Amino acid sequence: MYKYHLKDVEWKAFKVGGEEGVFNVSNSKPYHKSNLNTTQHGIPYITRTSINNGLEDIVIDNNYEKNKKNSISLGAENADFFFQSIDYVTGNKMYHISNEKITRHIGLFLVQAFRQSIKNCGFGYGKGLTGTRFRNRYVMLPIDEKNNPNWHFMEEYIKERENEKRQELKDYYKNRLLDLVICPEVLTDVEWGEFRVKDLFETKSVKGKTIKNYKSGTIPYVTTSSINNGVSDFIDIPVDISLKNCVSVDPIGGKTFHHEYEFVGRGGAGSAINLLYSDKLNHEIGKFICSAMEKTSLGKASYAVALNGDRLKNSKLLLPIDKEGNPNWTYMENFIKNIEQKQIKNVLKYLDEYIYIYNV
Repeated sequence: MYKYHLKDVEWKAFKVGGEEGVFNVSNSKPYHKSNLNTTQHGIPYITRTSINNGLEDIVIDNNYEKNKKNSISLGAENADFFFQSIDYVTGNKMYHISNEKITRHIGLFLVQAFRQSIKNCGFGYGKGLTGTRFRNRYVMLPIDEKNNPNWHFMEEYIKERENEKRQELKDYYKNRLLDLVICPEVLTDVEWGEFRVKDLFETKSVKGKTIKNYKSGTIPYVTTSSINNGVSDFIDIPVDISLKNCVSVDPIGGKTFHHEYEFVGRGGAGSAINLLYSDKLNHEIGKFICSAMEKTSLGKASYAVALNGDRLKNSKLLLPIDKEGNPNWTYMENFIKNIEQKQIKNVLKYLDEYIYIYNV
């Protein structure tokens, strides 16, 4: 049983900002991505997206006016909140929510409280949740014996939920290891051969419309995004569905992803993703094919030469072969299983060594 339950505390509505408010809500200085230089080691560039914690890219720190860490970002048009544990810069129409009491755990609690406070209020594209609008709203928070926000409860509540999720994750990965048992001899040296895409896969197009034609929901909406498996949003209408268990290929950027779920893909243009289907695909083989495909697609696809139609179908993949010269699907599957085993062991070691994830 948990020590901390939401029903065990009293709650009160607090004004978000202003003189009587609990938080400071300020405009974040906007920076256009075209004026920034991306890098692998820099500062987060947070924009109006509801995925990946609002992160669009990592940019070089060039003495920009940064928002301080241990705060919450708000995107006006998508009306969503994210806790930011390190200093960051933002794109247009972004706001910065701060309070000296905010830690990582309290920040995660507040994100959910803020989201709940605007639920069913119609904020989003067309009616942006600006800093002024949010500043004048009220949010329900747990209170202490002095009727002040109960920061301690928020902290401990999230810690306990994290511990539960951490244990669930450990149990999942331990069970997953049992599914990945392989014989060492299946990963001995193997010969390789070239195969054309059209000889191994059926190619299909996606049929989805642009995102503005849909409302928010639970169905993955897949585009040419190079992150999050290409999923850029979730929509509500189960039409124009692409069947699960396929590999998507971005004809411009060359990125590939294996999709083990049904989704709607953005179509209607030469830059729409292409899909590869085969009854040989599964979780592991799909990942292997993505890696093999990208060795071709990343060097071939571009705006000038889109990897579409016959160009895609005639692309060649270098794959392991069996004694008959056919693709060695068993080797591909076990090769990925072997990699996954090693990574899972690293994850379990991490989860065993760290009880809590502390603030940066």
